[in-house]
Amino acid sequence: MVVIKSEEYVQKFIGVTSSFEGDKLVSEYALQAILNNEGNNTEDAYFLNAKSGELIEHYKLGELGGSIFELPKLDNDEKIIAIHNHPNNVSFSFKDFVTMNNFSEIKTMIAAAHNGAVYFMSVGNGRRLSLYEDNQKLYYENLWGRFYRDIGGDDGALREFAGGLGWIFYVK
Repeated sequence: MVVIKSEEYVQKFIGVTSSFEGDKLVSEYALQAILNNEGNNTEDAYFLNAKSGELIEHYKLGELGGSIFELPKLDNDEKIIAIHNHPNNVSFSFKDFVTMNNFSEIKTMIAAAHNGAVYFMSVGNGRRLSLYEDNQKLYYENLWGRFYRDIGGDDGALREFAGGLGWIFYVK
């Protein structure tokens, strides 16, 4: 297990932004999200400038997350890194997948687990699903549930979805 207050933990974020300083900022916000929720099942979300790693907005998500219904106001074609903590030490949830899918402004989503694992997800050159209609969302949520059960939790479900859509997903 990687100690979250170590240089090894900071190294997991190298290459996320366009500079070492930006990468270090991302690692600091990941650490802050974990520390803010130590001993609780609550989550924080930080929205950062994808180039510089600088803070745009901070949200408290509550008990084991919550849904993001709108993003902070951005300048022009600005892209963001959405980072949040996962106190249950698991991969991205279906809610996380839907957020990444529905908001093209998000370049990369990061889930910082409290055990030191860091999950990364990006659409990259992949495609997005139409999840705006309730029946479409329900269909994919049920499919996610089947993959969750048959392939191996959220991690298995996300690997199946990401692979089929051409998304980038990895864990450090």
